[in-house]
Amino acid sequence: MRNCALGRDDSKRMVAAVSSNNALQNLHGTIALAGAGKMGGAMLTGWLARGLDANRAVVVEPFPSDDIKALAARGVRLNPKDPGTVDTLVVAVKPQMFREAGPALKKLVGPNTLVVSIMAGTPIAALEQVCDGMVVRAMPNTPAAIGRGITVAVAAKNVSAAQRTTADALLRATAVLRPACRRISPQNSRAKPSPAPANCCIAPNRIPRRCARTSPHPAAPRRPRWKC
Repeated sequence: MRNCALGRDDSKRMVAAVSSNNALQNLHGTIALAGAGKMGGAMLTGWLARGLDANRAVVVEPFPSDDIKALAARGVRLNPKDPGTVDTLVVAVKPQMFREAGPALKKLVGPNTLVVSIMAGTPIAALEQVCDGMVVRAMPNTPAAIGRGITVAVAAKNVSAAQRTTADALLRATAVLRPACRRISPQNSRAKPSPAPANCCIAPNRIPRRCARTSPHPAAPRRPRWKC
């Protein structure tokens, strides 16, 4: 079976996973995580497990859990007073708190900062308005909190190829590599739970041709198939 998101055969999944690990290990610059609740905390744990240098991670969380506080002992900077602008900002705050947190988030964003959002119901335009930066909007589903989810992401037009690679590596910390549909539009970018875990895929910010998903009967044990 062919992976239509990345153009690889399923036999090369392990290679993709290793590449993702290497991308985090070789990542330069600072990554800030705004919001370290269940999903944000799972992402941070996944990054560190995959080789991200803890000294490169900044966490902004007004009510950190004991698990997040424990990561500070490993070098993660928790609620620093003046972190300055960062290379990558991952926004994992509650959507209803986003506007209120906007001024603090904007201080972290420079003209070339990659902004990756996992907030539900917050379009790219709103993220650009509040945060600026180069925006990737991602929609993980609930199983992503335990590393078994599906994450679909849409990148704004000004996101570079290198930034897409960074976003892909960060999102794979909570996603299992499986076939996924490549053509996702901003108007239809809300990920829905699937019977089988799937990989994250960075799709361009454009309206694509119609995609169709074909799958066996829900009672069948076979894995769903994606037809692009």
